[in-house]
Amino acid sequence: MAKLTNFASGAIRDTSLNCECGQCGKRFHLKPYAIKRGRGKFCSKLCFNTFRNKHIDLICPVCSVSYSRKRTDVLRNRANTCSKQCMWKGVRKQFHPNWRGGITDKIMQIRNSPEMAEWRLKIYVRDDFRCMDCGEKDKRLNADHIYPFAYFPRLRFDINNGQTLCVECHKKTSTYGKKAQVFARQIYAI
Repeated sequence: MAKLTNFASGAIRDTSLNCECGQCGKRFHLKPYAIKRGRGKFCSKLCFNTFRNKHIDLICPVCSVSYSRKRTDVLRNRANTCSKQCMWKGVRKQFHPNWRGGITDKIMQIRNSPEMAEWRLKIYVRDDFRCMDCGEKDKRLNADHIYPFAYFPRLRFDINNGQTLCVECHKKTSTYGKKAQVFARQIYAI
């Protein structure tokens, strides 16, 4: 035990604190600074390792199979399923916490479709993977719809409605982002 001496009065006082081991329940003494640093939960490394490696029995939420994992994996949220296969099944569709019944927008389904990828590639090949505005070839490229995707559905996959632009030049167009609404109003007003 650590003891401090008060030199003025000559009294001795004890600064150590009593702690209880989280594994075996044994009582031990520790200085306050060690507790502030996060120590004081276990009396020895043996008790710490025994606590850490103790397994907990769980039931898989995907396939309902019983399995066991280390306590630390459970506490760190690493042991949600019994296997990688169940983990990937759990990530998909109705098992995922963000699943809301398959409500992906039709627009996003079209934008991520193979037809859109094919249209984009045809535009790039036709324009020789070069920005049609500034002529750069080494920049990041976008396949731009001349008439906006959202307002002209019949022209979405038309090769003549596309052009290859770098990101900077694409942002300057009159059909980029919110500017497409103004563009569509001008076209429909004519």
